[in-house]
Amino acid sequence: MAPILPSDRELIFFCKERGTSDIRVVHFSNTITVKFGLDITPAEAATQQYVWKCVDPTIFRVSEVHRFFQHKPQRQTLVTGYLVMENIHGTCLSEYLETATSQD
Repeated sequence: MAPILPSDRELIFFCKERGTSDIRVVHFSNTITVKFGLDITPAEAATQQYVWKCVDPTIFRVSEVHRFFQHKPQRQTLVTGYLVMENIHGTCLSEYLETATSQD
């Protein structure tokens, strides 16, 4: 069951408060993570949702997409994408790959 999600306005405010130019993934709660930025697109959200449906979760976990939306502030031309997804606790793939040793 999907968690009760905050409004788009609440998420935008939260991301502006917690995010920086270097940090564009924020944990809204124990169950919700938001990835945001100019390069976050509907295609990324659709791809992640597709992979979530197809992957075997006993082998590899992918965050379920709860919602995707875009926001364009008034008097600006750039659109920011917000990917709202399940928060999975553990080691992320990029961290794992940095520490993994190759096996011949």
